[in-house]
Amino acid sequence: HENIVMRAVLSFLDAFGQRALRANSLHVSLKKRIPCEAGLGGGSSDAAAAIQVLAGHAGVDPCGEECLALARSLGADVPFFLYGGCALMDGYGDRLVERCPAPHLDFALVKPERGVSAREAYAVFDTLRASEPPRGDSQALFCLLGATSGCLPAPTRIAPLLKNDLEAASCELVPEIAMIAENMRSCSGVLATVMAGSGSTVAALCEDARSSHDLVARFLQSGYWVANVHSI
Repeated sequence: HENIVMRAVLSFLDAFGQRALRANSLHVSLKKRIPCEAGLGGGSSDAAAAIQVLAGHAGVDPCGEECLALARSLGADVPFFLYGGCALMDGYGDRLVERCPAPHLDFALVKPERGVSAREAYAVFDTLRASEPPRGDSQALFCLLGATSGCLPAPTRIAPLLKNDLEAASCELVPEIAMIAENMRSCSGVLATVMAGSGSTVAALCEDARSSHDLVARFLQSGYWVANVHSI
């Protein structure tokens, strides 16, 4: 039962019993499309999806305290995926502070072959923190998103606020992250780059969908895992 989805299912059944099932059996099919150690929350989002489905069968609130406690036991970022959307989280990343509307943003994702262990990234971050204070300012970004009513800010206003305090640590582990980010920033239509999660994926915020697709095509030719995504 090492798979996080199975841990989510078994934990839910322990907490809610047969209320979780309309029948006496449960079939789970999992097809993973998000690479491991990419910083994209693949396993955590899978666990959250399992909790949401089971909560629907059991007639319980997937964002109720019981489900949130279960989600926290599986991973600090699982509650975020239960809430979904654009959200500012606090604590270990498991406590909702504020939800904001998300403007339409086009990103190109590029991942080097080597991944990053979140545990290792945080260990390096702890060694760097004394000499290099955190740079991220999530409050400024959320103030920008929340300050406009009905007219969300343009990508050019959001780009300067994209920061990831773990990026320097993960670049120590996988220097190719910094190389990919630098190469992305030299491409036409790229407004900013930021590492996803604890890495190793780099996300480039692009001017529009065409720029994002052009960037993905360029890195795909070099053999990288790539994807086009947009905020919803």
